[in-house]
Parts: sequence; structure tokens; C-alpha cells
Amino acid sequence: MNAHAVNFALRIHLPLLSCQSLTRLKSLLLLSYSLFLSRVSVVSYLSRVVE
Repeated sequence: MNAHAVNFALRIHLPLLSCQSLTRLKSLLLLSYSLFLSRVSVVSYLSRVVE
């Protein structure tokens, strides 16, 4: 494999990798956010029940 082919492959694969990692990061953020929201709603529900 010559340097030109390596450069070409890197130019193709790097945006794909960054896009994949971005979507993975986004899904992780969404998951943690939904978990946080569900925890908050459960806590507020429990505090309402206890009162």
C-alpha cells in the first residue's frame, strides 16, 4: 500500500469514525438524560406519596 492509498483511506474513514462516535456520544447523553429525568420523576412521586 502506498502513501496515497493510505491518505485516501484515512480521508474516507476519519469522518465516518467521528460521525459514529458523535452519534454514540449523543445516544449516551440522551440515555443519561432520560435516566436522570426518570429518577427525578420517581423522587418527586415518592415525596408526594410520603407527604
